Amino acid sequence: MTDISLPEDSSQWPLNPWELFGLEPNAKRVELRRAYSQLIRHFRPDTHPEQFQRIHETYQRLKAILGSQVPPKHPSHENPSSENWSHGGSSYQQSPSGNGNGKRSFDSPIGSNGPPSARGGRKHAPDVGGLFANHDEKRVVEAYRSLIQADEQHPSETTAAALYWQLILNPDLDSRRKPADWLLHGLSRANGSVCLRELFRQELICEPRFALSDKTGQFLKNFPANSRSVLLRQRWKHAATAKNWRVIREDLVVHRTTFVDFSPMEWVRLTIAAANYAAWSQNSDADRILETCRKEIALFDSFQLEMGSELIQFDYLTELATGIKGLPTVGNIHIRLLFQEMPKIWNASNNVRSAIVPVLTGLLSEPESVLAELDQVASVAPVVLQYLYGLLDQVGVAWIDDQNRPAETVVAERIVYFLTVCPVVDYSKLRKSILRFCLEEFISPEAFAATVEAQQDEALDFDGSKTLVSSSIREDLSLRFLCKAHRALHG
Repeated sequence: MTDISLPEDSSQWPLNPWELFGLEPNAKRVELRRAYSQLIRHFRPDTHPEQFQRIHETYQRLKAILGSQVPPKHPSHENPSSENWSHGGSSYQQSPSGNGNGKRSFDSPIGSNGPPSARGGRKHAPDVGGLFANHDEKRVVEAYRSLIQADEQHPSETTAAALYWQLILNPDLDSRRKPADWLLHGLSRANGSVCLRELFRQELICEPRFALSDKTGQFLKNFPANSRSVLLRQRWKHAATAKNWRVIREDLVVHRTTFVDFSPMEWVRLTIAAANYAAWSQNSDADRILETCRKEIALFDSFQLEMGSELIQFDYLTELATGIKGLPTVGNIHIRLLFQEMPKIWNASNNVRSAIVPVLTGLLSEPESVLAELDQVASVAPVVLQYLYGLLDQVGVAWIDDQNRPAETVVAERIVYFLTVCPVVDYSKLRKSILRFCLEEFISPEAFAATVEAQQDEALDFDGSKTLVSSSIREDLSLRFLCKAHRALHG
């Protein structure tokens, strides 16, 4: 298959679906997938929605012609029971690639590390409920020592959990240990314990120091891949907050082989998560992690079909973060705060409003000075302002209730009067007045431009300024962003 070159105008595309994909009717399924991957890389749904829709529909038709649903390249390993667990580690019995050793031939820029080996079996522990239930202050130390003795004689998840909770309730009992030490102790012998694993997960979430410790990092290698993925994401979140990039860098090396053997797609998702934490930092170590993630994800480009939206989101993330890093230092404190909050805004997903509203409130407190600095953003990194503008749709653009909204004729009269009072041909001198007018009248700049174009009064068209004003407004993303933010917050 050769590179496919299509014009931006979809009306000029060939009607024959095979020609559209640059294929012959006897093409193979893998060729169809590659052509589809190449096309949607360029005609993305967020930038070319109509073209993307046509490409996707054509792909579905051609796939139906070639046969049934395209089979996945790798078997699913979503069922936790598919892993053969031994206490203290995992024995990876399955071979995703079918070569008998459970490994795939991806050459990684990160490195490799084999899966952990299994260790000894579990012994049954005695009933320690009485020891754990002892609340007599004078006998707490004795009960704790008895639990330790019981654990030495009959190690089990029960005694490990009891010792953990004893230190949670009485942290002064043991100066040499933390409660989580007993979790690691118990899990090292009973890794399949649902109770201990859940306590470990909670400890990882609530205790950043524990999450970032080398002991925890080593122990995570013993967790099954389907559980480990969530824990690594939480560990990396703490690492990014602490700017401890070494943790993420080393984890990517240590866990790569296990995840590629378990599920390559899950490994790609995990790599994207690591890139998400590193992308926003100005630190050189974070930049190296991001570059490593780019190279790693490129090795799995064959998953473009299954993970198209996620890979597009990754491309958008890197483009957006690179744009922010390339911006000049701005003087307005609210714009600086906006960029500082970008990681939180990007990851807010279902709660964008709470993340962005405080920043927008600050921006709108002095809109005219902010307007000029937004112009710098639009000229250096337009993708940043375009992203924020689109984000306002999730905040919720509000309008005045119909009963309180001025009639269209009244708005038109106000705009005509405004242009009559301010007959300035130079749009750059007029735009601040237009900004104030749109904020005060609670109308969008687009509506302002449409009203100007609809007026038949020749007096308004002083030397063609009517056309100049309307076209300039539609191209003025900074002005439109501020007005849209105002409507979103004060509707």
